[in-house]
Amino acid sequence: MKLLNIIFTYNRESVLKESIKSIFYNTNISADKTIIIDDNSNISTKKILFDFSQQQVDPRITNIELLLNNNNEGYARNYWKAYNLMKFYNPEYVFFYESDYIFRNNYLEECFELFEKIPDLFVVKGFAHKEYYNRAKVI
Repeated sequence: MKLLNIIFTYNRESVLKESIKSIFYNTNISADKTIIIDDNSNISTKKILFDFSQQQVDPRITNIELLLNNNNEGYARNYWKAYNLMKFYNPEYVFFYESDYIFRNNYLEECFELFEKIPDLFVVKGFAHKEYYNRAKVI
């Protein structure tokens, strides 16, 4: 299973650490890559992101790539970037989330159980269309 996490953030330093940790700690499923798209946040948010990407927060949290916008580009452009990343990485599954989400234990496992139970299921949460998302399953 090839899993790509894409996290969107903008000035979320108050919850960012807890959010990122929740996706790594509350599941037994490892992503092949986690990409964080930052929409030109303040310096304290960028420092947190840099610390995670350099494994300074927790050495178990790996394979994080940062995309730092030089300007605030907004929601739609960042999702367009995510779409292009999906085409590049060609994952089987993509997990989008905002940087203020805190995930309960086994959230990803529950999502994958739904995919197994319902083979034609394409999206568990959010909006996706097969033509736009390279036929990857979106979580």
